[in-house]
Amino acid sequence: MAVATVEQILEEITALPAREQFRLRILLDQQPRKKEPLAKFVDPIPVPDQRPAMQWLADHSHEYPDQWVVLDGDRLIAHSADYEEIRAAAKASGVYLPMITFVEAPAERPFVRV
Repeated sequence: MAVATVEQILEEITALPAREQFRLRILLDQQPRKKEPLAKFVDPIPVPDQRPAMQWLADHSHEYPDQWVVLDGDRLIAHSADYEEIRAAAKASGVYLPMITFVEAPAERPFVRV
């Protein structure tokens, strides 16, 4: 069985009289069409609860001044002054969306003379 190409079919359609082309258009418009979704919807990726990490920072950040820390909830994964080292540790840990943040040293109190 020979398979016709789109170009061959279009040539045959253009060779039809106008009345037959109109009839073909009506027949094609009446055919049920497959409804394909415009977009595929997927379930959203859950974001980890950051409250345990924020509490850990409130309780322990003073122990890691001027360092990067990687947290999985309230668990410290790694700390270092080198960001690339921290990034590699976070990736190697396999933790889903760890918190990576820089802990600044507390500002020193200015000297005031009375």
